[in-house]
Amino acid sequence: MALAGLTACEPIGRGGGSGGEAGTGGSGGAPGAGGSSATGGTPPGTCVPGSVVACYTGPAGTKGVGRCASGTQTCRPDGFGYGPCTGEVTPARELCATPEDESCDGEPRCAQPPPWARGFGGPGRDQGWDIASDAYGNYYVTGSFEGTVDFGTGPLTSAGQSDIFFLKLDAAGSVL
Repeated sequence: MALAGLTACEPIGRGGGSGGEAGTGGSGGAPGAGGSSATGGTPPGTCVPGSVVACYTGPAGTKGVGRCASGTQTCRPDGFGYGPCTGEVTPARELCATPEDESCDGEPRCAQPPPWARGFGGPGRDQGWDIASDAYGNYYVTGSFEGTVDFGTGPLTSAGQSDIFFLKLDAAGSVL
């Protein structure tokens, strides 16, 4: 039974109705205000068979970043829902040998170690505690040493058993 102004649909929502009931006071037979003579609309939860929509199942904020891209879903032949999302590219482990951003984090390359290495020390007990870097590519090292140590600027001698040091290096590894 259809309400005034609406079209009665087949169970799968693909029309075949009589054109709907006429509005209040009408004589019947003509299409009602809310329907057409054949379609009856698409009920909620259904789709038009064969219709295609964009889809993406990756984490929010990654679509369109790096390699990540939407795929498509096609409405099932019976009109009840869409099939699987195909053709999408979601985040993957970063491959350091490629220039692409597989992880879709906006950084196309893997973290690279500094292009240099430096060793410092003397005959006593020397130890680095921590290292940090700044936005300009400089590196900061803290630690301790006993006896004498040379960081490339001349020898430093501890005032007692052990002294601490704070060392600043530029992006090329030169002592500043």
